[in-house]
Amino acid sequence: MLNGVDDQIWNPQSDLLLAARYDRDRLEEKAENKRQLQIAMGLQVDDKAPLFAVVSRLTSQKGLDLVLEALPGLLEQGGQLALLGAGDPVLQEGFLRRCRAPR
Repeated sequence: MLNGVDDQIWNPQSDLLLAARYDRDRLEEKAENKRQLQIAMGLQVDDKAPLFAVVSRLTSQKGLDLVLEALPGLLEQGGQLALLGAGDPVLQEGFLRRCRAPR
């Protein structure tokens, strides 16, 4: 899979940087990682909210224009977005503007 996760390079069972390590038999441990990410990103801690995390160059080539377009609907339905990236100034400003908007 192009741009997928290679478990020979990264494995959530052994990653010491995770708040909680997990595998397919212990997926409940992922909840603690979600909670820690919500805290780190200044998001409301909510175990029911779908959390979308994106680490990418901000460019239409990577589909970030589509993410920005879909963001209001995602947030209206209770979703959360954690975004780390830089790139196209128009996209960058669009995400920043959306973060500053009253909820």
